[in-house]
Amino acid sequence: MPKPDSARLLALAGLCRRLVLQRFFKEWLKINLTTLALALSIFGAASAGIGQIQDLGRRIWNSIAKFFVSSISVSGDDKLNQEIIHWLGHHVLPRQELRSLTAQTESLSYYGSYQILAMRELGGDHRKDREPIHYMPSFGITWFFHGGNLFMVRRLDGDGTSKAPHAFKGAPKETEHLVVMCLGRSVAPIKRFFDTCQQFVDSQRESFVKVRVPNPSSYNPKWRGVLLRPIWPLETVHFDPAVKEELVEDIARYCNEETRRYYRLRGIPYRRGYLLHGPPGTGKTSLSLALAGHFELDLYLLHLPTVSGDDNLGILFQRLPDRCMVVIEDIDAVGIKRKPGEKKEYQYGCTLSGLLNVLDGVASSEGRVVFMTSNHPENLDEALIRPGRIDRIIYMGKIGQPSAKEMFLRMYASDEKDKAPVPGLEKERLEFLLQGYLLGHRDAPGVAAEGIAEWAVREQEREEQQRKEEEKAKAKAELEAEEKEAEKEKKKAYKKSEEDADKGGSRCCCVCPCFALRAKLHPEETSATKRESIRAVDEDNTTADAETQEPKDNTEARTGEPEANDSTEEKPAEPEEVVEVAIPSDA
Repeated sequence: MPKPDSARLLALAGLCRRLVLQRFFKEWLKINLTTLALALSIFGAASAGIGQIQDLGRRIWNSIAKFFVSSISVSGDDKLNQEIIHWLGHHVLPRQELRSLTAQTESLSYYGSYQILAMRELGGDHRKDREPIHYMPSFGITWFFHGGNLFMVRRLDGDGTSKAPHAFKGAPKETEHLVVMCLGRSVAPIKRFFDTCQQFVDSQRESFVKVRVPNPSSYNPKWRGVLLRPIWPLETVHFDPAVKEELVEDIARYCNEETRRYYRLRGIPYRRGYLLHGPPGTGKTSLSLALAGHFELDLYLLHLPTVSGDDNLGILFQRLPDRCMVVIEDIDAVGIKRKPGEKKEYQYGCTLSGLLNVLDGVASSEGRVVFMTSNHPENLDEALIRPGRIDRIIYMGKIGQPSAKEMFLRMYASDEKDKAPVPGLEKERLEFLLQGYLLGHRDAPGVAAEGIAEWAVREQEREEQQRKEEEKAKAKAELEAEEKEAEKEKKKAYKKSEEDADKGGSRCCCVCPCFALRAKLHPEETSATKRESIRAVDEDNTTADAETQEPKDNTEARTGEPEANDSTEEKPAEPEEVVEVAIPSDA
């Protein structure tokens, strides 16, 4: 216990500090501590009062909503949740001036939502170093009208509330629940709104295959990461055409509703399994993607090392839809062949028994098509590939000659409809040319093989030269046609000028611009016209001279005296030279 003197000293020191602080605030900062404390108290009380008012308003709203508002809740794990968010981002948010939004790019996150890849013919800035940004609703309530009804979409926070968003609040993680409310006592408008959202998303992914992968969670495994991949035509996957056609027919027969009914009536599990094996890079996964697009099936891509155990594997298969395609990649890379007397276990927690149970166990789902890919099928356990689990085994080896031919024609085609690998050469003509070349070297196959490259170059140059000559002849014909058309236009203009002159009661002379145009079109006709014009001018001049000479003769008759100088008798005036004025053709 401190001594009395020490206690007095401590109290004095505290008083001095308070006085110093009070003097500092009062003299230097011009702030009264008493006033500051009072202001802080008032601010705290006002904040608490506002919170109470908000809570009261929320309770009043909930009471009113029970009687005048219908609602449907959508779990954050359901795909409908993201479809609603996607619809709002495209139809509602662009028309509203909101101050709180969620921004995301089109790149796929592992927990991604429905992302429409930038393969759109939708414009926008698609630079390599920039991804388009989409804006989605944040926490809170979004109001909008749809189908003549007032809707409210409430995006709840992780704790089940819709707290007011602020600058330091994190963005939604795409797992938040949605509450869709509609003014009225019927949920029918909300159901129609859900159908609209689904139709909108389906219309945007008509040319895409929806690919899902599992999340890496060990306590709640789900199918996440919806990636939209463009549909690959089956013609782009090259292997044995007969095997491919048979495989397509088998899957089409299995997906038929009659087949489903047949299986159900006879108590047969409605499942189908295929094993695709062959060297790496032969198109096993590409074939699965092309088949999923061809039959409009969602593709669920599974890599067993990412699954932590048999329980999680079973949960993933239980969450598969009734109609889908499952691809288990590189099934041989996660285990070894079981030896007699040994238990075969897959690494990373998945066992052989767990995989067999999800394929055809009691709790396995039906309606799916399972594809397994393997580079080394000899390492697979016999129990895994027995009939009933694997219905067909398909080998995809190196590309054959027919497939190589189809690949060559497809890769060098200028568009989807053009199958010609060389401009100007159709497929049939190319075959005939090649056949002719080989027949010319039927006794020397080695020479034919060595010279086929040079022959192809020469043939291409010849076709190119022929194409250029055809284009030149075509251009010349077009030029001649244009000249003839211009000549016709000139004649029409001349005829029109003559008609206008006849209507006006006068005729153009040789010095008129119309005469120059006529001279250019009809030189023989205009020469005669020119001569007639000159003759007319001569006659006019002669008449004028005669009229001038007559008064002089009368004078002589009256006086009886001739003029003194006969040599100075005036000669008839020579006709004036008519100058032809050439007018430009465009005049």
